[in-house]
Amino acid sequence: MARTSEAVQALENSGSDNPKMLRGKAALMMLATLVIAELAATFETSMIIAGMKQLLVQFERPVAIGWLLTSYLLVASGSAALGGRMGDLFGRRTVLMISLGFAITGSLISAVSHSLEGIIAGRAIQGLSGGILPLCVGLLRENLSMRRVPLGVGIISSTAAAGAGGGLVLGGLLVDYGHWSLIFYCSALTAAIAMVLMPFTVPKSKPQISFTRNADLIAGALFMPPIAIILLALSNISNLGWLDGRIWTGIAVAAAALVLWARHELSHPNPLIDVRLLAYRPILSANICMIFLAMSGMAFAQFLILMVQQPVASGVGLGVTATVAGLIKLPGNIVSTITAPVDGQLVAHFGGRAIIVAGGLIAGLGLLGFIFFSQHIVAVICLSVLVTGGSTMMLVAAPNIIIQHAPEHRTSEAIGVMTVLRSVFMAIGVQMTMVPLAFHTRPGSPYPAHQGFIISLTLLALMSAMAAVTALIFLRPKGMKPAPPITA
Repeated sequence: MARTSEAVQALENSGSDNPKMLRGKAALMMLATLVIAELAATFETSMIIAGMKQLLVQFERPVAIGWLLTSYLLVASGSAALGGRMGDLFGRRTVLMISLGFAITGSLISAVSHSLEGIIAGRAIQGLSGGILPLCVGLLRENLSMRRVPLGVGIISSTAAAGAGGGLVLGGLLVDYGHWSLIFYCSALTAAIAMVLMPFTVPKSKPQISFTRNADLIAGALFMPPIAIILLALSNISNLGWLDGRIWTGIAVAAAALVLWARHELSHPNPLIDVRLLAYRPILSANICMIFLAMSGMAFAQFLILMVQQPVASGVGLGVTATVAGLIKLPGNIVSTITAPVDGQLVAHFGGRAIIVAGGLIAGLGLLGFIFFSQHIVAVICLSVLVTGGSTMMLVAAPNIIIQHAPEHRTSEAIGVMTVLRSVFMAIGVQMTMVPLAFHTRPGSPYPAHQGFIISLTLLALMSAMAAVTALIFLRPKGMKPAPPITA
């Protein structure tokens, strides 16, 4: 944790080129509030996992229990881009407080509900807070000088890592020694603290009134249903199978709808989501890197939990329980929490391109290492730290590239779109790793064969390497100019 403290101290001591930008204690107070807001968002995705078992015992409806995760994901994936853009237009602090209000309301509805349907409805309302991360990043860009922003993004990223690991542990304690409703009360309390602090520590954003008059608000938001359909189809592959026609029909219809939506946004003089901005080379390249990261390092977390629980006799796993599997993953989360602010400083010094290349190669080597050392617990932990560390480098660098090249008044929108892509392609990555396991099983055993794990790990490593190659070829280290203000 010493490195994190040094990073925060660097933020406090660094100066600002613009006298209107926050610095010193004011910058730290704003950052602390944004950290709490991001922690509330992360708790919503991690703590519920700890409560699934108790909820399953109480309601005895396994399929419906899965909707506690699905309902949140479907809503949050679309609200990330939409909430980010609303913040750009109407003021990021205002929209962030509204998002926190949705988080509190949804959490309380789930906490007091006596039916599973009520809990699912609360989770869907929680999903409306999906824009918290893009809004936080936009506020960093708005209130800090550009040389401070990479460090700020690193600290926010470390919060996400800490919340992911800490949420599982805290959620487990609340469920084991209390009741599942406590995880929702805890989420609501965290969001409420951030909301109370917001007016006192975060400067009020100036709405872009001139941009809202002719903005394509309604038609521009129509990307949300197709994204939800794609995610819903991907989440049902395990139940229906890859060859089920309903899966591919849904994905094809949704993809066609997205193409029509993109054509409409391209023709509109003031689109809600600026597709032309997303096609600008540095932003497009950063998003492609994020896609490969989502399909490798981010999909790896679920794959690791599955792999280490495989019986020793399978030639792959450690035969551990789900609890021990979580503990094996925990060191990676801790390292990610500590190193993310440092990664932000590295981005500031060496540029996002170099950090993505290094992170992609580090994570790829770690993934290949599992092929040879998947049954040695110390090696598994060390390789997990390597993969998580490399992935964190990319996770910090990619948003910073977008921040550097997107117009300030569309920063949250651009980060929101990146968040949507991350959600969609992480789901694709998870399914990608499951296909070889399904096709390669041991004779007379329900467990996947060694060969299936080798293929999946190779695919994960390839995706990680592709992120590095994309950055190396398409992201130029010098001479890139910010995107021109094509539209509002």
